[in-house]
Amino acid sequence: MNRSLARLAIGAAFVASSAALADDAARPYAREPRVAHIRAALTAMAAAPPETLRKAYEHARGVERGACSAGSVRLRVECLLVASKKYCSETATASHDCALYMDVIVSNVLADEFLIPREKRYQIVRTNADYRPALARELRRIQGTMAVDFRLHGKGTGGDDDAETMASNIDRYCRGAADESNVPYQICVSSLAFFIKGPS
Repeated sequence: MNRSLARLAIGAAFVASSAALADDAARPYAREPRVAHIRAALTAMAAAPPETLRKAYEHARGVERGACSAGSVRLRVECLLVASKKYCSETATASHDCALYMDVIVSNVLADEFLIPREKRYQIVRTNADYRPALARELRRIQGTMAVDFRLHGKGTGGDDDAETMASNIDRYCRGAADESNVPYQICVSSLAFFIKGPS
């Protein structure tokens, strides 16, 4: 599937309404290719060394705060996509795997503005001289809570022992989250994928 999670973010502008998720047959992003892409991303993240993922995340975060910090969400995502493609071409030995895990990382980097409420963000910035690590801890806490809820309520009939089952369960859970808690599908998927398979 050549449409990445980040490209989905462009099209959806980080808003996945319940109406948009209601009918798989009526949408260009049907369940099978969604699950296939999630599975491929999970596999790529599991195969990458933790240090590789940490460096990729730090690069994406640095670009997001620097060269890609201005403009609308669409422009920022497009800028990050270009930067990620360049990063993979220059640093990765397996560019396909890099493109897959960078999809998750880019979506995850952009997710914190949605997941951390504005009031909480202001509080963290006001009360911490070095606020970026504090924001990262808060994002990790929120995503950890999401992962616990996924473990408790997001499973289907099988376990999460293989990537196919986990991808299917993540897809199912995140579709429900879009309806029940207004967490956009793309943010839910990238948050769970990064928390479960990313570096600790």
